[in-house]
Amino acid sequence: MTFAWAGIFAGCIVLSLYPSVVTRAIIPLSLIIGIGLPFNFLFPDYYLRRFGLPTMAELRKFRSPAVHDSASPPTRGAVAGPAVITSEASGPSRPLEEARGDAERITLTQRERRTIMKVIALNSSARGEGTSKTRLMLDALVKGMREAGAEVETIHLRDKKVKNCIGCFTCWTKTPGVCVQKDDMTNEIFPKWLEADICVYATPLYHYTVNAEMKAFIERTLPVVEPFMYRKDDRTHHPLRRNPPKAVVLSVAGFPEPSVFDQLTSYANFLFGKSLLAEIYRPAAESMTQPQVADTMNDILDATAQAGRELVQSRKVSDATLGRITQPIGGDYDSHARMANAFWKTCMSEGASPREFGEKGLIPRPDSIDTFLMIMSAGFNPQSAAGTTAVLQFNFSGEVEGSCHVSIENGKIVTKEGPATKPDLVVESPFEIWMDILTGKADGQAMFMQQKYKTVGDLTLLLRMKDLFGKGKK
Repeated sequence: MTFAWAGIFAGCIVLSLYPSVVTRAIIPLSLIIGIGLPFNFLFPDYYLRRFGLPTMAELRKFRSPAVHDSASPPTRGAVAGPAVITSEASGPSRPLEEARGDAERITLTQRERRTIMKVIALNSSARGEGTSKTRLMLDALVKGMREAGAEVETIHLRDKKVKNCIGCFTCWTKTPGVCVQKDDMTNEIFPKWLEADICVYATPLYHYTVNAEMKAFIERTLPVVEPFMYRKDDRTHHPLRRNPPKAVVLSVAGFPEPSVFDQLTSYANFLFGKSLLAEIYRPAAESMTQPQVADTMNDILDATAQAGRELVQSRKVSDATLGRITQPIGGDYDSHARMANAFWKTCMSEGASPREFGEKGLIPRPDSIDTFLMIMSAGFNPQSAAGTTAVLQFNFSGEVEGSCHVSIENGKIVTKEGPATKPDLVVESPFEIWMDILTGKADGQAMFMQQKYKTVGDLTLLLRMKDLFGKGKK
């Protein structure tokens, strides 16, 4: 209001320099009456509503005259007197407690508005939805945070323009606190980051720490500090212009051992210090979308959502919840490595990226009896096998020699190397021929008619093979 009236008076002074009754009196008086006075009446309510506060009329409603008890004079800042309040604004007489209740409800609404936790969740994965395990975990965490009442905004850095810091230090000297580069970081993300209570830094593990997109974001937060140096606990620091949000670091990695995150946790703890609320790391993440680990995956995602709720409610994640998030998945190391290697060999031989591998419906080509049995287990269809009890034996020759068998009962499968005691069906085939059939490179019926392989026993099991394995695919 001061600035507005200063502008009006300045205009009046300028106009008074012209020797005319119109410019010296009429126009200045019109400015004061036509602009200044209406501004005085309207601006307070506009300002109060902007901050979610009661308007002047609402405030007057609770300050209306009341009959005070002569024995108990009212104290400053308090409503006193008998339990009846009357005013033009409030209408008929009503209990004072009711009026107080209205005021308390308004105050509570304001308090709730101020105390809602604001979270900014940054996803730096280069992959999109459906392939990004970082996003899979982050979505679960955000879901839990929202369920606990937090206001969460997720920003995918792959969709934003965040330039690299150029080290000019303009944000320290010429434009204190503001980066000279005009991009999404300066115009949008940095202001939202400053206003947040918690920032979730979600990054895939690249070379054992954050990836380039996340590192660029972190470097561009330099304007939050001032250039001066001071020493505390034998470490040199820059003073903060404003307190940054508390930090939560979330990351995923393909390697199965938790120690793969050692360098990242060291970096995160050094960078954020006491502001680091939680670290959520998921090893062997590439196995999470495999159908054979669906139950485990669902429990991991449920635990990640629980971590989000705990962060909002207590600003920490319990050890029990972290234990569920990091539980083993995809078998032991040797099994995980063999499956991963079979997958990558197939991608290389087919000239396909991991995304194209999924889009084309490719199957990892086994290179041993062990990996063959793992693929059979992975492709087993328990729904189609319901009510089926059977033992299938495979005798291989050629590139790989040996026997193995699978037992199906009650919608479950058990695989073992070596021959079975009483198989219902025996398939005798060169290993490479059966792997061509398994991966869709050859037609099983055509190969049978050409006597490329032989069978002994229940041929109906052979005809049902594509339904029992591969989720209905050949």
